[in-house]
Amino acid sequence: MQFKQIEGYDNYIVFENGNVQNINSGKILKPFTNSKGYLYIQLSENNIQKKYLVHILVSSAFLGNKPENYQTDHIDRNKLNNHYTNLRYVSQSDNMKNRNSYNNIEVVYQDEIPEHCVEMMFYNERELENIFIDPKTIDLYQFNGVQYRKQYLFHQGGNCYYYNVRDKENNRIKINLNVLKKLLNQI
Repeated sequence: MQFKQIEGYDNYIVFENGNVQNINSGKILKPFTNSKGYLYIQLSENNIQKKYLVHILVSSAFLGNKPENYQTDHIDRNKLNNHYTNLRYVSQSDNMKNRNSYNNIEVVYQDEIPEHCVEMMFYNERELENIFIDPKTIDLYQFNGVQYRKQYLFHQGGNCYYYNVRDKENNRIKINLNVLKKLLNQI
């Protein structure tokens, strides 16, 4: 199993799976879980203790320096899976596309979408990317670079339903279900 020295801490190494070991004692440190569900450990240097998120230690050691304004993302959305192959650096926007829930709504991910789905390139003169529609069910999917996320259909009141997506410029737009139905009938 691969391991690397933790920068700034001569007595600690981090393994590819997220285990952290004190070189002097040979002991693997026991991680704790914070209130958001992430694992963290405490490192000590010169009698000063500091807490570190395990996925940040692993990504720094195995993925290199994080680009400015980027975040470390768990590809499989499992905060306890800190293996370096499950981590990547992404923008905040891309990180949000890969989350498990939105406003207490569980997000559904799938590896494939129906083959008759078509990519939506524009909506109300706004350019889209990685947005796909199933013309039979009018379900919307967004590809996050790994899997397709089925978009949630929000109800605004009355007969108004919409999908919340981001355009190519990362601006939020509402795609109205009735407008989609009319567009699909024109094809």
